[in-house]
Amino acid sequence: MHCHRNPHATVARRVTSLETLLGRPLFDRRADGYALTAEGKAVLDEARSMDEAALSVLRRLDAGTELSGLVRLSVGRVLAERFLIERLGAFHKRYPAIG
Repeated sequence: MHCHRNPHATVARRVTSLETLLGRPLFDRRADGYALTAEGKAVLDEARSMDEAALSVLRRLDAGTELSGLVRLSVGRVLAERFLIERLGAFHKRYPAIG
C-alpha cells in the first residue's frame, strides 16, 4: 500500500521552514489562503531575478559558448548570507572565467 503525503501540509512546512531561515514572515495566513507580505513580495522579486539569471546561464550553456565575464547579483542581506554565499563557491569552481 502506498502512502501519499498531503501536498498542502508539505507546502506549509516548506513555507514555515523558509520563513524560519530568513527570520521573518513572508506570508499572512488567512482563512481563504496565504497572501504575500511586503517582505514576501521583495523576496519573490529577488527570486525572479535570480531565476532569470540562471536561465540565461543555461541558455548560454545550450549555445555551447564558454561562460566568462562579470556577473552582478542584487539580493537582500539575509538571502545572501543564509542562502547564496555558500553556493557561490561551487558556481565559481565550475565557471572560473566568471567574475
